[in-house]
Amino acid sequence: MKFNVLERVMLMGILPQNFNFADYRILSDLKRAASFTEQEQKDLGMTQDGDQINWKVPDSPDKEIVIGKRATEILVTALKELDEKEQLTEQVISLYEKFIIPEIK
Repeated sequence: MKFNVLERVMLMGILPQNFNFADYRILSDLKRAASFTEQEQKDLGMTQDGDQINWKVPDSPDKEIVIGKRATEILVTALKELDEKEQLTEQVISLYEKFIIPEIK
């Protein structure tokens, strides 16, 4: 599945901070795949100000990230929890559409 810069940032932000041992490696691998290399950060002009991440390249290329079944389940659960708590934001909607909408169909 392809993710743009904002989706990658938001993806890392919605991953659970607490997990069981069995999911540790899955979440670790997903974080590593979604994170940005030094070169990507340089190319995008990425900066961080507190909790806010900024980048200067609006038309950055999408990155293909392989997301397995269990990682998908974890993301779906996290997104559904945000929805139930009415904590979805505009920045997360594209992830919601990628993971939840296909599940509904």
